[in-house]
Amino acid sequence: MSKLTLTYWPLRGLGKPIEWIMEYGGVEHEIVRHFGYDTWLAEKGTLDLDYPNLPHIVDGDVRMSESLAICKYLGRKCDLMPKTEQEVITADIAEGAVNDFIMLFFTLMFNPNYDTDKKAYPDKLKAKLAQFEKVFAKRPWLAGDRLIWLDFVLYESLDVNSLFVPGILDDFPKVAAYKAKIDALPKIAAYRSSDRFAPFPVTGGPDARWGKNPEETIHS
Repeated sequence: MSKLTLTYWPLRGLGKPIEWIMEYGGVEHEIVRHFGYDTWLAEKGTLDLDYPNLPHIVDGDVRMSESLAICKYLGRKCDLMPKTEQEVITADIAEGAVNDFIMLFFTLMFNPNYDTDKKAYPDKLKAKLAQFEKVFAKRPWLAGDRLIWLDFVLYESLDVNSLFVPGILDDFPKVAAYKAKIDALPKIAAYRSSDRFAPFPVTGGPDARWGKNPEETIHS
């Protein structure tokens, strides 16, 4: 059986949650990187996809774009979907909150007023983290008692924000413990310690204000 192929830019961006799920689920895969926008535009019009975009995957006869749709497909493939009706409801609600959390970061990264607006970012981030702190006081994972695909989406954002704002999780012990649980999953820990994992770049392109150089933080 052929490997799943993931195509994306040479950065974390929206592609890393897909990688976390594949690593955890033991999905054999290869990653094709687009290093030039012109190359991507030349390929885009040739793709057999309803909505050509990056990231996209090919898995046998399955061809998909849209990062969250890919995560859900892999969630089904790797037994990482909510199962009970209550888990489905709880996960659907959490998905909206996680998306808001992610967009808080990406909106700032491409904000023309970045230098001014980043000063308020830690407080905005803490307001979101306080919500997750309450959730993890009630249950161990986003949907309930079992790990699901969405946990890896939140995990990626927590990891990136911890790089951008060092110490941001210090006041949120339950969120920190949640992230540490995923850090410690054997396949995730093995991936993080391998030469296949690179913390940077997080973002790319000329308009991204942070995320290309390891030594930079919100204080840079």
